[in-house]
Amino acid sequence: SYDGTMLNTYQELIVGSIKYLVVNLDYGPSDDVLAWANKVVEKYPEHNVIVTTHIYLAPDGTTVDAGESGSAPAYGGINTGDQMWEKFISKHENIVLVLCGHKPTDYITVTRTNGEKGNEVVQILVDPQGTDKNLGGVGLVAMMYFSNDGRSVDVEYYSTDRQAYFHRENQFHLELNVIGSGVAEQPTSEPQTTVPPETETPTTQPEVFETETTAVQPEALETETIAPESGCTGIIFL
Repeated sequence: SYDGTMLNTYQELIVGSIKYLVVNLDYGPSDDVLAWANKVVEKYPEHNVIVTTHIYLAPDGTTVDAGESGSAPAYGGINTGDQMWEKFISKHENIVLVLCGHKPTDYITVTRTNGEKGNEVVQILVDPQGTDKNLGGVGLVAMMYFSNDGRSVDVEYYSTDRQAYFHRENQFHLELNVIGSGVAEQPTSEPQTTVPPETETPTTQPEVFETETTAVQPEALETETIAPESGCTGIIFL
């Protein structure tokens, strides 16, 4: 870890032939922490890096800046989402995925942005605290199922209390431009905030419940829930 605590850490995972490095960063990490994170990622150039942190994206898909409500500097943090992108995330072609929370939204937000070396970075915001407050607590869990080659990810947003999926827009499929699993697709030239394209409808539809919401909903295409492939690696994101 950065200083012997659990605030800033990294873990190496090898699943089949795919190497992962999970870098966990504290709330509004300092410049020293970001410098440490840069060195860690540089040390593992053949690993696909997943970054987790507390505050990074807003519900509209943009990185959080200092002027926004709830930004890191307002509550004792140092670097904003904008600065984390500029000083760390954008600099490494093997960072493939960023996961964050803090900003309440009923909808999972997915943003794709090109780094300095032309690589596409998928960034995801999941934060059900407002949903739980409005509905009295529904125990939402975001589950991510990775294919064996690491390229395909099925996302499901599930209420453990209601035993149902929450909003059809929150059940979708995405692709990661991982290294070590074939030629990556050409990245887009401009940042995009979307939910991936419509997928094949499964034979049996799980129960889905919808709610009225005033939260900002990211631009999205209609999707259906995807049953994860057998043998996939799963990540549960609370």
